[in-house]
Parts: sequence; C-alpha cells; structure tokens
Amino acid sequence: MRPTFDIDLLRCFVATVDHASLTLAGDKLGRSQPAVTAQIKRLEAMIGRPLLTRGRNGAHPTEDGVRLLGHARRLLRDHDAAVDDLLAIGAEGLIRFGVPDDYEGPFVTPLIAAFTRAQPRVNLEVHCACSQVLRARLAVDQLDLVLCTRLPGAEEGQLVRREPLQWIGAMDHRLESQRPLPLALFTEDCAFRPHALGALQAAGIPMRNAYTGSSFAGILSAVSAGLAITVLARGTVPPGFRVMGAEEGLPPLPETDIALYQRESLSPAARLFARHVIEGLGAARG
Repeated sequence: MRPTFDIDLLRCFVATVDHASLTLAGDKLGRSQPAVTAQIKRLEAMIGRPLLTRGRNGAHPTEDGVRLLGHARRLLRDHDAAVDDLLAIGAEGLIRFGVPDDYEGPFVTPLIAAFTRAQPRVNLEVHCACSQVLRARLAVDQLDLVLCTRLPGAEEGQLVRREPLQWIGAMDHRLESQRPLPLALFTEDCAFRPHALGALQAAGIPMRNAYTGSSFAGILSAVSAGLAITVLARGTVPPGFRVMGAEEGLPPLPETDIALYQRESLSPAARLFARHVIEGLGAARG
C-alpha cells in the first residue's frame, strides 16, 4: 500500500530541518523533544529509509530527506492556505487575547489591526497584564489565547520568537556608573527581573530598586526622567532610549522566549488569529 503523508509528520520534519535540531523543532511546534523524535521515526518507517542524520552538529537531511523536503514544503504551504481560506470564510465571534503591555504596542498592535480589517465580524478583546497573571487567567478559561514570556526551561506553549534582553537608559542621563545601580523593574512576577538581578549579582554590581511598577508606560517614564535604568526585550525598545551593554560596564543578558498559549478548544476565529500571530511574529524571529 502506498504511504499517505500525515501533515503533522511533515510539519515536524520541516521544522527539524529548518532548525537543525529536534529540540528547537519541538519549541516551535509546542512539543517535547521525545515527541518530535517519535514523529520523525514514524515518517521514516512509512518511507522505509532514514531522513535525518543526527550528530554533534545537529540534525540534517539525508539524500532522501532532501528529496522529501521540497515536496513537504509545497504540501504544507497548500494545506495551510486551504485551512486559512476556509477559516476566514464567515469568521465571527469573540476572541479574548492576553498580552503584556510592553509586547502589545510594538509586537502585536500592527497584527491586530491587520486581522480586524480582514475579519470585521470578529470581536477581538485585548487584555494586558504580566505574563504570570495572563497564564493563570488562561488556565481558568478567562482567556482564549495568551502571548507572553515563557519561563526559563519551560516547554509549554508554542515558541514564536526569541528576543535578546537589553539594558535601557535615557538619552540624556548617565546612570550606569552609579553604585548601587538604580533599577526600574516590573513587579516581582516579571520574568525579566531574575535575569537582571542575576546578571548584576554575577558581575558583582550592587543595585537598588529605584522604581517598581506594573505598566510599561510607568517604567519608561521612570527611565526617561533619569530615575533608573531598566531591562527590556530588544524589539520593544521605543525610539529615544539608549541601548547599553559591555561598553557601559553592564553584564550580558540572555534571550527570552516569547510563546503563544491557547485553550484546549478554540473557535475557528481564534485558530485563525493564532496562526496570524505565529506567522506574523515568527517571520521576525531571532
């Protein structure tokens, strides 16, 4: 019997080749590394030949894998276009979408505007709060989709984008040499806070809390006024602020994962918006 390709298996294979890693493919697809490995093995069993070689340099396609890759990309493109077309027809209803306010402006507002223009019968509600609060609200079905920072080492959610964290200061204030270093940070449940404090502690730089707030606007106001410096994801830094690093004597900061979380059961409109967000932000993924 001729094998019939499963779209999920092909998507897993393409993601693995694109990232040269089973683990990173799992991040993108919201699956564990063992689950990705099992799907690749299923696909190889259907074809009867290895599709990937795995080594210290990552996972790479075999000769048969290269032949399959082009077909798989075309099948996925046609499949996804068909799904989007069908979902878009008559899409309507309410979507409750959660996002931290520091992500909402630069990352999400253009995507929301484009989606609402294309789907005028969909009522999209945007709820802004910190990542921890949004995930908690999703867990009790108060939200349908949440785009937020994923905790270090966590595997839940679908990885959409990685953003480097940056030290940020005002253009006309030089606070980076002050000791203790004045910081403006979000409240205790902010995912960026432990990165900032841990980096300073490792570098032996004393700090003090000059401003603690729950809004992006409040943090930026404190920095702009010369009260403190802060830490932001690179893509959220607005014009008029300085990006700082080693030249200013500040320690390096890690990347942060931005992931999309969703309810177990989504409406067609919510599934369409989820794909819109993933593709829109994933195109600029670092």
